[in-house]
Amino acid sequence: MSLAFDLSNSGDAYHPLDSGSGKEVAASVPQRQAPSMRVSWLRQCRRYKLPALLLMMLFLMSCLSYRILSAERDSPPTDVHRSSPLLDAYEDFSAMRAGDLKMRIEEMVRIKSTVSVELRELESRRQKLQSDISQYNQKIEELKQELLREQTELERLKMSVEQAQVAQREAVQRNTPDLALPRTLLPNSIPRKMNTVSTGVAATCAMHNCFDHSRCSLTSGFPVYLYDPDEHSVQKAGYDIDGFLKTTLKQTLGYNAHIVRDPKQACIYLVLVGEALLEQDLLRNNRYAAQEAEQQQPTAPSHTHDCPIDTQKLYNLPYWGGDGRNHVLLNLARRDLSSRRTNALLQQNTMRAIVIQSAFEMNQFRPGYDLIVPPILGPPGGDVWQECASMVPARRKYLISFQGEMRPRTDSQASNPLDDFILEHLTDMSKGPTQDQFELQFQCVPATEQQEADSVSDWTLCGSDSSRKHLLKDSTFALILPPLSGRVASTLMLARLYEALRSGAIPVILGADELRLPYAETLDWRRAALLMPKARITELHFLLRAVQDADLLLLRRQGRLIWERYLSSVQATVDTVIASLRDRLGIPPRPVPPVVAQSVFNSTFIPLKSDPPFQCVPAMEQQEADSVSDWTLCGSDSSRKHLLKDSTFALILPPLSGRVASTLMLARLYEALRSGAIPVILGADELRLPYAETLDWRRAALLMPKARITELHFLLRAVQDADLLLLRRQGRLIWERYLSSVQATVDTVIASLRDRLGIPPRPVPPVVAQSVFNSTFIPLKSDPPVGLDTEPEESLGPIEPPYPSPAFRRNYTILRMQSKEAWNDWVDPFYMYPQLPFDPALPSEAKFIGSHTGFRPIGKGIGGAGKEFSEALGGNYPREQFTIVILTYEREQVLMDSLGRLYGLPYLHKVVVVWNSPKPPLDDLRWPDIGVPVAVLRAPRNSLNNRFLPFDVIETEAVLSVDDDAHLRHDEILFGFRVWREHRDRVVGFPGRYHAWDVSSNNMWHYNSNYSCELSMVLTGAAFLHKYYMYLYTYHLPQAIRDKVDEYMNCEDIAMNFLVSHITRRPPVKVTSRWTFRCPGCPVSLSEDDTHFQERHKCINFFSQVFGYTPLLNTQYRADSILFKTRIPHDKQKCFKYI
Repeated sequence: MSLAFDLSNSGDAYHPLDSGSGKEVAASVPQRQAPSMRVSWLRQCRRYKLPALLLMMLFLMSCLSYRILSAERDSPPTDVHRSSPLLDAYEDFSAMRAGDLKMRIEEMVRIKSTVSVELRELESRRQKLQSDISQYNQKIEELKQELLREQTELERLKMSVEQAQVAQREAVQRNTPDLALPRTLLPNSIPRKMNTVSTGVAATCAMHNCFDHSRCSLTSGFPVYLYDPDEHSVQKAGYDIDGFLKTTLKQTLGYNAHIVRDPKQACIYLVLVGEALLEQDLLRNNRYAAQEAEQQQPTAPSHTHDCPIDTQKLYNLPYWGGDGRNHVLLNLARRDLSSRRTNALLQQNTMRAIVIQSAFEMNQFRPGYDLIVPPILGPPGGDVWQECASMVPARRKYLISFQGEMRPRTDSQASNPLDDFILEHLTDMSKGPTQDQFELQFQCVPATEQQEADSVSDWTLCGSDSSRKHLLKDSTFALILPPLSGRVASTLMLARLYEALRSGAIPVILGADELRLPYAETLDWRRAALLMPKARITELHFLLRAVQDADLLLLRRQGRLIWERYLSSVQATVDTVIASLRDRLGIPPRPVPPVVAQSVFNSTFIPLKSDPPFQCVPAMEQQEADSVSDWTLCGSDSSRKHLLKDSTFALILPPLSGRVASTLMLARLYEALRSGAIPVILGADELRLPYAETLDWRRAALLMPKARITELHFLLRAVQDADLLLLRRQGRLIWERYLSSVQATVDTVIASLRDRLGIPPRPVPPVVAQSVFNSTFIPLKSDPPVGLDTEPEESLGPIEPPYPSPAFRRNYTILRMQSKEAWNDWVDPFYMYPQLPFDPALPSEAKFIGSHTGFRPIGKGIGGAGKEFSEALGGNYPREQFTIVILTYEREQVLMDSLGRLYGLPYLHKVVVVWNSPKPPLDDLRWPDIGVPVAVLRAPRNSLNNRFLPFDVIETEAVLSVDDDAHLRHDEILFGFRVWREHRDRVVGFPGRYHAWDVSSNNMWHYNSNYSCELSMVLTGAAFLHKYYMYLYTYHLPQAIRDKVDEYMNCEDIAMNFLVSHITRRPPVKVTSRWTFRCPGCPVSLSEDDTHFQERHKCINFFSQVFGYTPLLNTQYRADSILFKTRIPHDKQKCFKYI
């Protein structure tokens, strides 16, 4: 209860007021205390003026409120609806009348109804306000995300503008403008008549004084004209060209891109002058048919020592021009390797014509002008991998092998003491106390027949081709002895080299410093053979044993590459000869006709059909009087092949002194390389090996001088397994590429001549793309998707306009700077590629000093963390973009989803969709607009090989090969692209696999996809690779591998990994932690079937058989970004947020 006081000035006492409840409260204060209290109160007021005043005011207000409330309580109720407490005043409802009570109830119900309505309205308004608040909050969050996205896009646009400004400045400042394709300049007349030249002038011929460069413009494409051997025969009466050579040469040259029909346009003129045989010898297609015919029906004495070439007919050729300039005389040996007719042009005045043959005397060979080629021992063309032996194991049954016999040796031929010492030392070495096994036969068993007087003195080939091949495949090295002194090459010596490379035996060429090897201008023979002077014969064994396994395999691989590409067939020989001459002149090659997309073939090459293979008799027949003194080949080809397959090395002895090459010696080399026996060429310093200008025989054979014969065993024992396998691998490469067939020989001869002339090869033909849509159909487009797979807060790079990779920039420099690599490493001097993964990188300062065009250094050279990193590509190469190739088959929606996820991907140049289905896409299918062109190409047929077709619409070096169901984030793709730019020669991708050895059977590989700390393959369903490997896959990979891919509809990714590892000898690079891909909603893939893995097991083992070894290499690391899991300051960003 509150109290109210009435203060009055008329009295000293205060009186209580009525509170309205009937109770009175009185308070009295003594009269005597009133003055003192008033004084005390006034004093307190003075001391506490403001607080006291405030308290007084509060007290008065309380009293006033109490009085007002009391007055309202005493007043009668006039409105029962004014407040709810008034209703509670009626406590006795029984005293009320029924009418009043009913009225009160109705009033209460009405109030309740009104309150309920008001409550519902308030609840509805509250819910609506809460919904509005929620929507506004959501809208605020969306606007925040949109703001962040727009800010990121703004930053990206700023980077794009900045990059465009840099590109504009570069375009203004550049001093090396792009040059258009030059117009082809061809001569328009035949060579004009010139005076004849004497034998003395012809002996001093070189490219600078005997060759007419005016007919061979750098832009001419190196046109070559072939005299029809049937219409323009230059043989004497009673002689004719071997029918196999005539037919095959015309056929293989018909497929060569340099051949022209108009002689007025020709740069060089090819004249087939041999192998010239007696007409009665042409009845049988046998290498020793001439000897057999002579034994049954002796030839007239007038032909015994006669030269089969009629020089007058040669001089009367319609385009001879008086002095024979720009003419190339082809004297190719095939059937009789020991006859003097293998050097039919000896002592003949060929004037200014270039001579190409297997045998040369030392005073006859003109270095840098004439060309040495192996004899034609292979098929016309086609795949030759079946002829090759496996490259492993590195060390074979025999450390070194040699089979041959020096025939004939007349009394007039003085015995060379060094040669005799070499034979004695080799015999002692083979019989010495050592664990090494040798197969050194200096007399053929069974004995060869007596050779005729016209045979050259050289090491003949014992046995048959198959027997020599068997021996070479068992030999780690193949010894190649040089011919007699004074000869820089002989047909027999080159035949030994051919066989050694074919069999994988690393050639050890003794006396190599006295010889000339085939295509020596372009091939680096040191990478395929061991080249030794004769004086090192005493160290031969030491040298062979010192070769490590890795070096053995390198030599063997390089030898096989050389053989396959340049020697293996007539086609290879012709192409190599033309390419060599063009290379000399520095003329770029002509483009090969492109592959039409609708064709069922993957290349323009049509396999050639050969005549029935020749069969050699088990023992050498009686040789003619014109046979040369050389080491004959004992036994049959099969027996020699069997021996070489069991030999680690194959000894190749040189022919008699004075000969730098012999057919028999080169036949031994051929068989050694074919069988994988590493050739050991004794006296290689006195010999000339096939294509010695270009091929490095030291990488495929052991070249030893005769003086080192006492060290031969020591040398062979010193060769380690790794070196053995390198030699064998190089030897097989040489054999397959350059020696294995007629096609290989022809191609190699042409390439050698082109290389000698300094003429670049022709551009490699791309596959012409054909759109799946016709010219009138316009596919429907859908709106660009937004935010499907990107993190808006992470800027990954600028969006640039399409920028194709510069192409064919090194047409003329690569010929002069990396010619050896093209012949010996890449084993492909026949074509010119737009770019190579081996193109050199500039030094770091070059991007800031003088060569800044195209470079985008991070932070303009200062460097930086995530922000600066995302603004530029950086790295060691100029700016570039990549192309995505997607192989798809009737999964439209999966494809559309995959394409939609590519929207806004930086550095993307184009998307190429290979439509592998025969059914066209639906007309109403909507293709997402992702900001870059999407080319949908019709595949020639349903084949997984279509994934690697080098379509002309692919204009970048970097190609991202993905499956249509592969789900990759943008940051993963860009990180893989950045890693690939540092490993351009390798496969860089995401899913890793490995090949595992079957321990139970111990003779095969298994494909394994389990999680492992070691891998050897990266699946091309999500991997970056260089377009160069797509050319190799389509044009150079053995057809048997592509056929196996079509047979299983599987294994194309394994084949690509095999190919890249075979070329680079490096493993792939795996990026990020991705191991598999999941595709929600996709149908069950073929990879989930057990037969899928069984087929992949078979693929690995079959591919190993084709390559001769398993080129896959293991790796134990993966690539992640530099700042991944690194603590950095809060004001810095990582390179990638999640990588």
